[in-house]
Amino acid sequence: MNAPTQPIRRTARRAFTIIELMVVLLLIGVLMGIAAINLPGVLNRGKERATKASMQVIATALQEYQMTDGYPPNNGLQILVDKEYLTKASDLEDSWGQPIEFLAPSQVGGTDVAYTLRSAGKDQQFDTPDDIIYWPGMDD
Repeated sequence: MNAPTQPIRRTARRAFTIIELMVVLLLIGVLMGIAAINLPGVLNRGKERATKASMQVIATALQEYQMTDGYPPNNGLQILVDKEYLTKASDLEDSWGQPIEFLAPSQVGGTDVAYTLRSAGKDQQFDTPDDIIYWPGMDD
C-alpha cells in the first residue's frame, strides 16, 4: 500500500532588494576609498625600508673594500661595482632611482664618523625632513 503523499510546499525565495544591494555597494566603495588613501603612505614606508636595507648592503661592501684595500674609496661608490663588491650599478641607487650620496669623512651631530650615506628620500631633495641617512655604528 502506498502511503498518502503530502503536497510539496514551495517556499518563496526571498531576493535582495535594490536598497540592500545599494548599501553593500556603498560599503565596498567606502572601504576601497579608505584603502586608496592609505596606499601611498604604505608604499613610501616600504621604499624607505628598502633604501635603508640598500644602505646597509653598501656599508658592508664598503667595509669589505676597506679591509682589502686598506682605505675607504675616495672617488665615490662606483668603485664598489667596478671591483665587484656590489653586483650592479643600481645597487647604488635608492628606491626612488636616485644615487645614494657618499660623504667621507663626515660628521653626524657634531661627531666625526668615517662616512655617511644619504638618500634625498621621496621628495628627491637633500636637507629636507625625509632624507635617509646611514653611518657606521648607527645600529649599535
